[in-house]
Amino acid sequence: MKKIIKSERLINFSIFLISLIGTLCVVEYVLSRMTGLTTVEKKVWVLTSRGWGNCYTSDNAHYLPLDLRNQKDWDTVKPLLPDTLRDQLVKETPHCIFYDVDKRLKGFFPERTKKAVIIGDSSAFGEGLKDEDTLAYLLSAKFKEINFPNYGYPGADIGYTYQTALILMQTDNRIKKIIYFYNLNDLLDQENTPDLGKEVLDFHNLRWENWKNPQGWINVILAKTRLGTMLLKTMALRKESDLTVKRYLDSYFSVAKRDRFVKSMIMLSLMNKAAIAHGIDLQVAIYPLLYKDSLGRYPFVPIHNLLKEVCLQYSISCIDLYPAFADTFSLKDFTISSIDYHPNGLANRKVVDYLIQKDRLKFEELK
Repeated sequence: MKKIIKSERLINFSIFLISLIGTLCVVEYVLSRMTGLTTVEKKVWVLTSRGWGNCYTSDNAHYLPLDLRNQKDWDTVKPLLPDTLRDQLVKETPHCIFYDVDKRLKGFFPERTKKAVIIGDSSAFGEGLKDEDTLAYLLSAKFKEINFPNYGYPGADIGYTYQTALILMQTDNRIKKIIYFYNLNDLLDQENTPDLGKEVLDFHNLRWENWKNPQGWINVILAKTRLGTMLLKTMALRKESDLTVKRYLDSYFSVAKRDRFVKSMIMLSLMNKAAIAHGIDLQVAIYPLLYKDSLGRYPFVPIHNLLKEVCLQYSISCIDLYPAFADTFSLKDFTISSIDYHPNGLANRKVVDYLIQKDRLKFEELK
């Protein structure tokens, strides 16, 4: 009797195993007909004679205006780039956008007499965005009498932004308002920390090579299949996303980095005092990181709450922009691409509408 039971179990297990293998083979076949092996998405920075630009492996969100594989698009940028770059860009990262930095610095409507300045990092600058999707342009479209020069600078921490604000206050008496779009990675010396190799600073910096070169014979086999590469990529991204969240929280709450946080907030307070001394309205707008986990939770609420406490303590006018996205389950539709978590035009439109809703009276005073 026991032998019969064991035989039945063995038969059932064999049937299950064969069914599982058959199902996986069918899935692999379907995926092979739909797509190739999952590849590493890339984003590169390209210097030009008029500034710089970004080029990407793909343009899934259809935000990038140029495809260098097209002769017409290449002819558009050819005067800006050395011809030797074409083969590399076309092969690896053909989808590009190039920025006219001087145009953004002057503002899109320099003939307007009233001026409110945008400062911050790459999100304020509008990295990955056409001019008409940037915060400065969208605000200019809302307030027809005001020009919004954009002094956002990619990679800027609060120290760089503070110096930029001081120079603007001291050299341009037409400025009546400064909007600092504060990103959660703006703390002092963020890009100069000794443990940079371990500290993931942004979701678009996730280390994709963790799954590209898998270790262990099982992972090596998986990496040769479509289904396997999708699985390895998902696992790597989950791990790296969790690490990114932890690093952000540590940068604000860990004892080891407390000194950097305190110095950053003091610098924000000094910026506010300088603005008051020059008769300028400083508005700090806390731009959320455009990431929620698989359950729709935004893990950085404690950081936003801490920043609001600091603003209250130092009497700084701050607006938390996260409520503009609070009711949205996933924020993927608001980013440039799957490897670039900078805000896209849709995100900036939500932010501008929310900012005006909260700060309309001060904007009206500029008219």
